[in-house]
Amino acid sequence: GVTAVFGLACLGCAFAGSGYGASLYARDKSMFCRFISVTTLCAIVPFVVLINAPASMISTETGSPRLFTLLLAMGGGINAVAGPNIKAVLMNVNSAEVRGTVFSAFTLTDDLGKGLGPTLVFVLIAICGRRAAFTLGFCFWGISSAVLFMMGQTLPRDARAMTNSGSAGGGFGRKDRDV
Repeated sequence: GVTAVFGLACLGCAFAGSGYGASLYARDKSMFCRFISVTTLCAIVPFVVLINAPASMISTETGSPRLFTLLLAMGGGINAVAGPNIKAVLMNVNSAEVRGTVFSAFTLTDDLGKGLGPTLVFVLIAICGRRAAFTLGFCFWGISSAVLFMMGQTLPRDARAMTNSGSAGGGFGRKDRDV
């Protein structure tokens, strides 16, 4: 039910978001950063509503999810927009010589987040209760959104530097060069 709807929404948003992100990246890198920042920020809302809504709004008396719940799950899928776009940015602003190191660091921090996030929520549950802990956990995505927004200050310059050095390649927004 809800998990399947969320998964399909993530899949659709990842594909559509990466396509739209690629076109934005090619046109306006600052706007691209605002796009992934806003989608990350917007993803907070459905999850916080889902966690804090009364049970009668979330499921029927028999335990089946209500349409409202499925719509929230679909809305939460927008969180999947940032991931593929960030990976493409890393491809475009790092030379081939350091790209492996950069992706290793990215994978390490991503895995740390997957491990430490639930641990932090567990500690928060003990301190302030389940509902508040999950709400706060989702609200931390606002920090990610702010970082993505600030990336708009440096990404155009970094991408231009890579284009000028001739070292970039592979990611979206790149035009093939005649050799």
